Amino acid sequence: MRHALIPALATGLLLAVTGCSATSAPAPASAGTADAKPVEKTADKPAVKPIGKTITVKDDEDAADITLVSVGTVQEGTTPGVKAKSGSFAVFDLKIVGKKGEFSSNGLYVWMKTPDGKTVKGTDGTAPLTTADPDLPLKDLGPGDTASGKVLLDAQLVPGAKMIWTDALDKPLAEWEL
Repeated sequence: MRHALIPALATGLLLAVTGCSATSAPAPASAGTADAKPVEKTADKPAVKPIGKTITVKDDEDAADITLVSVGTVQEGTTPGVKAKSGSFAVFDLKIVGKKGEFSSNGLYVWMKTPDGKTVKGTDGTAPLTTADPDLPLKDLGPGDTASGKVLLDAQLVPGAKMIWTDALDKPLAEWEL
């Protein structure tokens, strides 16, 4: 098994670095499932906290309603063996509905701010090497178009943290209390 694991990890790292994705590996149950209940975290189901708050986000001439459906944690994303440097991944389940112009559903616009002011981005830690299932698709949304999915950050969820939606120039546009 060790001989198969090393090439698989090397391939996964290469795919993550080059921006490609593998479709042959099934997502582990711990990657965040929609049927997870807001109860204590177990080995096979993530802890999930329903939020359900919608904010209309404006980015220049573009706008969309972004709903933070829920927030939770997982120990491992969809890439087997990739663990969070922080100890767990924060997972944000989002629904975005375009309202005006062409609004980008870019998961890299999702950040987290801890109560002590530390900012965690999607490029921090091991988050770039894995995803949550289903991953938020990257696309431009016109009026009425929707995108739903999850964004994963290498960060511990702590009371008082906030999810931040930014623009392409890293300017915060909206925030959700977690």
